[in-house]
Amino acid sequence: MSACCPAGFRSTADTHFNAKIAAKELARYRKAGAGVTTRFLRDLVIETRGADRMLLDVGCGIGALTFELLEHGMNQAVSVDASAAYLAAASEEAARRGASAAIRFVPGDFSTADVYLRVKD
Repeated sequence: MSACCPAGFRSTADTHFNAKIAAKELARYRKAGAGVTTRFLRDLVIETRGADRMLLDVGCGIGALTFELLEHGMNQAVSVDASAAYLAAASEEAARRGASAAIRFVPGDFSTADVYLRVKD
């Protein structure tokens, strides 16, 4: 499987989606809850598939969709993101919520074979 993105994609993601931006997004989520797109996706999953399954959250960011679905009955989640800062923020929030055991965080570009294999295991 070949990657769709340049070799420096993860580095670019870390530069653009840095710790400062992740902290700002996490603070906004804690204060105001999920944004409109996350709420739409959450509700769509609940309506069409139910929330009693495992979630694969590709490009999880700070983990808002993961947390929303865990609160609505999702049992487990695998959350993938290319930004180390976003994964750190999501992991911190998971620990704060007591949800760390239900989520496996996978760093990297999901379009690459090595990330796919880490998610699959």
